[in-house]
Amino acid sequence: MYSILRSQIELKSSGNVKKLFFILLLQLPLSLVSGQDEICNIIVDQRSLFEAPLTGQPYKMNGTIGSQLFMDGSFTGIIILYSGDTVRNKLIAYNEYEDVLIWSIGNNSMIKVDKEQVAEFIFLDTRKGQNITFRHLHGTTTGKSQIDLFAQKLFDDTVSLYVTHLKQIVGKDEHEVGGYVTYMDKIEPKPKLYYLGFPGNYFLSINKPRIRALYNTLPDKKAEIRALLIKHHETVRNERDLIRVIKLLNENKIIK
Repeated sequence: MYSILRSQIELKSSGNVKKLFFILLLQLPLSLVSGQDEICNIIVDQRSLFEAPLTGQPYKMNGTIGSQLFMDGSFTGIIILYSGDTVRNKLIAYNEYEDVLIWSIGNNSMIKVDKEQVAEFIFLDTRKGQNITFRHLHGTTTGKSQIDLFAQKLFDDTVSLYVTHLKQIVGKDEHEVGGYVTYMDKIEPKPKLYYLGFPGNYFLSINKPRIRALYNTLPDKKAEIRALLIKHHETVRNERDLIRVIKLLNENKIIK
């Protein structure tokens, strides 16, 4: 009698275990699928699958007296890489003091983009109501010296025109904070320097937007340039004049 009762109990227990296992087996796939959904939603950024990677280092600006940033802010922009890839819709800024491109990634965090991968960057819809393009000038200049800096593109053709936006230290200001004396660099804009960009990454500098400075940069072309400017009643007194004249020189194949 005892053995029969024990057998019945074991059968019932076995049946309950099988039933419980079966219920768990039905629930398990649903749980896994749900879990996979959540993991995918958290980890995968669909846009990043089609976007070229930007490389750089975490960045924090040192304090200065005077703004370090071009146009004093970050703007939506495009970054064109030497690889040929384009990175779009990033908040970017240009630090004129350190000559670096900054990518703002939110929560007051910034990345200093590796300079060697950047060919150009473009500020979109700025306060000036136009796109502003900077190119990485990396090549040879007068006397076979090397050049490696960012400059604004003013005119793009066979021979292009660029202008620098850089800042320099002009002094130090003393501040006392909590009984400690600290010194901050005081910075101001450097004089603008213009560059003619030739094919093959060769650049010639023009120290100011004046006709004499243009002649000094292109002494072998002085007679041709002078004749062309007289013909078209042109001269160079400011940046707009210089852009117009460089365009004219390209159109007439004076420089190439």
